[in-house]
Amino acid sequence: MNESVKNQCILITRKLAAKPMHRYFLDKVPESTIGYYEMIKKPMWFHQVLENLISNKYKSISEWSDDIKTIFGNALIFNQPEDVLYQIAKYSEKKFSEEIRYQKIESPKSWINHVNELMKRFILLAGKSPISQGVDPLIFDIVERTRNVAPPTQYENRSVAEYILKRIDNINEVRYNVLEILKITEPFLNMSKEPITIDFEVLGNHSKSALYEYMKSRE
Repeated sequence: MNESVKNQCILITRKLAAKPMHRYFLDKVPESTIGYYEMIKKPMWFHQVLENLISNKYKSISEWSDDIKTIFGNALIFNQPEDVLYQIAKYSEKKFSEEIRYQKIESPKSWINHVNELMKRFILLAGKSPISQGVDPLIFDIVERTRNVAPPTQYENRSVAEYILKRIDNINEVRYNVLEILKITEPFLNMSKEPITIDFEVLGNHSKSALYEYMKSRE
């Protein structure tokens, strides 16, 4: 793989890695993830692909593209079809395979022109993803899974309220995720005023269930 081709592969990989729906494919899956390394024989993630490119470990375009496909393929193996990460991986792997046709490229110059055109198309296609860009897939998953479940008990609601109210002003991630949940479950709720106040008594059952599930996911 010559320097020009390598730089294009780096550019494409960085663009893929920058997409919000790909954030969970950036780094190595934690060793503590139960069952993952028994199922997955060749772990791969975007930062590893970039490291391989920079250190010249790929001898051909196909070696690089195979590792990109492995990222999505591993997610398809480990997750269930109804999982959000499975849906993202299936969509992304299909589009990547359809759009990147390296074997038809005969020279670095034609390859660059070809890939630039394909990336424009790929970016447009990514905008049609089943997951809204900018929404954390796991937050989306929590909201979807709690649509028709029984609401939390009064004790559970109190625990959620205490957990969130203690953290919403000093932990940015909690603040962002709680607001993302409420934007979906309470679209008419005005959350623009500072400081943010949440009256749990007026929230609907779906909001309470989603917030309770979110709290459990962070424990």
